[in-house]
Amino acid sequence: MNFSSEDFVTVDDVLADVLLLVDDENTRRQSKGYYVSQIQQALEKLSLETFFKEITKDLPMGSDGRIPIPKGCFNLKQVYLFQGDTCDPTCMQNVYHKRNLSLSGSGNVVFSRNRIGHNDAFHQSSPRGRIDSRRGGAINTNESLNNLYLYGTQDGTVMFSPNCRAFQNVRFIYNGFHTEIGDKPIVPTMFREATKVYVVVEALKVRLAKSIGTAEYPHVNALLQNHKNDLEHPFDGKWQNAKHLIKRLDSKHREDLAMYYQSINS
Repeated sequence: MNFSSEDFVTVDDVLADVLLLVDDENTRRQSKGYYVSQIQQALEKLSLETFFKEITKDLPMGSDGRIPIPKGCFNLKQVYLFQGDTCDPTCMQNVYHKRNLSLSGSGNVVFSRNRIGHNDAFHQSSPRGRIDSRRGGAINTNESLNNLYLYGTQDGTVMFSPNCRAFQNVRFIYNGFHTEIGDKPIVPTMFREATKVYVVVEALKVRLAKSIGTAEYPHVNALLQNHKNDLEHPFDGKWQNAKHLIKRLDSKHREDLAMYYQSINS
């Protein structure tokens, strides 16, 4: 693995720089919780913009074929079913996404809401489907498609076709938000500068709003504009530099990065 704890810094390491730059070493202007929250938000924003964090999470199959979408997931890439222990999975099967797939209240029937095109085998106008008037949609009767394992998402829940419940576990692979903030080294060194300046800018915005009409306002505003330019400059700003660095990582480095986060969350 190409990443170790030496390639990451802790929240306190970032805070040591931030508090000095905003003249709040004793956290009298803002609480430590506020600064930690801003670090979390910076990492979440970088995750959304770069997809740098890929997470693999194994969960037991729900008895009703439903599983809540994993916390922090914003780009569900792959779903697999498997038997046995998560460390030694067997009989792994790919699960295909079915747009508008839903379940009845009991979770026993797969049907498609009548919202999409006529080429959908689940749609009532498709020659490969049959109308189920009780459900207002069509249940596909094509044998080859019935042998597929399918899932859909709705209201924060992943719903699986009934045949998926023969499997014990589900593996989700997705891009997600950063790990929960704690004492472990979680901020990649390549993101340290961007994270630091992001938090400084957000803290100065709050301070500027509180200083309106006071003698401090021009000074705080000048500081804010200087750090905003350092963060947001389109060519060599700290944020843009961080995005360039993550985009230069090859697939092996991305896998190693994911493995490191898995290790500190286990």
